[in-house]
Parts: sequence; structure tokens; C-alpha cells
Amino acid sequence: MARESKSKKAFTLTEIMVVVLISSVIMGIAMSMMRRNNIQFKKSNDLINIQRLMDNIVERIRSDVRSLKKVNSSEPNKIEFVVVKGGSEATITYVYNSDEDTFYRKEVNQAGELNSDFHGSHQIISLTFKPEFEGVGDDEYIDDDKIESKEFKCLNVAMQIASHEFGKKSDGSTLSIACQFYSTCVESEIRPCNL
Repeated sequence: MARESKSKKAFTLTEIMVVVLISSVIMGIAMSMMRRNNIQFKKSNDLINIQRLMDNIVERIRSDVRSLKKVNSSEPNKIEFVVVKGGSEATITYVYNSDEDTFYRKEVNQAGELNSDFHGSHQIISLTFKPEFEGVGDDEYIDDDKIESKEFKCLNVAMQIASHEFGKKSDGSTLSIACQFYSTCVESEIRPCNL
């Protein structure tokens, strides 16, 4: 009887090391792609969140300025004006606190006082108010005691908001906007033929 020889098939240590090395390289590439995608997703999500915050602030200011009756006082980081809502007057104050990077709104009416901060604590990097009045040049300064006698034209607002991802201002996404708000009585005079 002839004896049949059976050859055993097995992996050598070198073959196993090559497979482990190739697998490690593929896993490293996959992990790096996942990390890059996660960072991009976080940035996109941050931009959406700061866009929502900015939209909320812009819509609130637009709503208040549309019913503006007169401006009481104005500084670059603060403005106070009187609005007419539901037949009664209310005093609205917007204040940007640069130490806290927070924007506050205060409304005083017959029912009492209402304060809010737009839920954007430490996100608002800068915010500036500049009201314009009829017959007053852009470079002219108006004292608060004379401001009430001037006819309001529009309110210019410039702001910059940051997401503060990773806990540092310089690392996050930022969004900036400059807006011009008109009261209802002025908007009715604006027509496409006047622009």
C-alpha cells in the first residue's frame, strides 16, 4: 500500500503580520475619515444653531422696531425706545453686555417688567446699534436729551455670533450680519419705485 502524503496548509507568522498590518492601515484610514466627518457635522450643526439664534434676535428686533414710536436713548451697545402694542405704550431696552458676551432685552409695560437674554450666553461676540434720524447726518452725534425730538428713520444693527465649539472662541464657527430696521410708518412710504 502506498502511503499518501497529506500536505498541511497553515499560515506563517509573516503572512499573519502582513494581514494585521494591512488591516491596521485600513482601520486607521477609516477612523480618520470618521473623525473628519464628525468635525464637519459638528461645524454644520453649530452653524445651524447660531443661524437660529441670529434669526430669533433679528425677528425680535424687527417686531419691536415696527411699532417704534420714539427713541429715548442710544449708545453703541444699548438702545431704549418706546413702542405701541395693543393700544398701550411699552419701553423696550436692548443691551449688549460685552463682559458676558450676552444680549439682553427688557420690556416695561403696564403689566410689569419682562427680561430675556435670547439663550445666547457667551455666544454674541459683538453687537452695535446705530439709529438714524431725519435731517441728521451719519457722522453727527445726538445727545440723549435731544434724541426724543428727532424723527426716527431706521435702526442699523451689526452683530457677530460664535458657536464656541471646543470651549474656545477662536475654535468655533462664527456668523455675522448687518441689518437695517424700519418702523411701520416709514415702511409704508418705501416702494420699489423709490429704491
